[in-house]
Amino acid sequence: ASLNTARSKARDARRKSDLNQIRTALVMHFTEYGNYIETGSGCGYGGNGWGWLNVQSVDYPKSIMQCLIDAGVAKQTIIDPTGGVDSTPTSGYSYMKYSCGSPVKTYVYAKLETLPQSTTVTDSTCCPYCDEGYGMNYYLLIQ
Repeated sequence: ASLNTARSKARDARRKSDLNQIRTALVMHFTEYGNYIETGSGCGYGGNGWGWLNVQSVDYPKSIMQCLIDAGVAKQTIIDPTGGVDSTPTSGYSYMKYSCGSPVKTYVYAKLETLPQSTTVTDSTCCPYCDEGYGMNYYLLIQ
């Protein structure tokens, strides 16, 4: 049991580090291009710069992560330590990005194993349903 706890804590430490790396890449993108990959970027869900970080599909013309790599602000794909890259909401182990408001606020989200699940943790963010709908219980404000 203690080995499993240690592994969970290690994965959560990696998730926090990953979100910090994503934040750094988004800030670098803003510095270079004046935006955090937003509406009309061709990245993310509907090409509008939000949603699952690593999904590329009919609904996601280019993944947000690939846009960061193509812009030269990230060196490689950053994925959850469980390998989560799909958009299966029930898994929760994939990173997400959302922006909203004026001035724009941008957030990145993750699901930590060692934090209790909550139905209110993301209520004050751009994705108030990310906790209940996708299991996210940790986020960083980028801007």
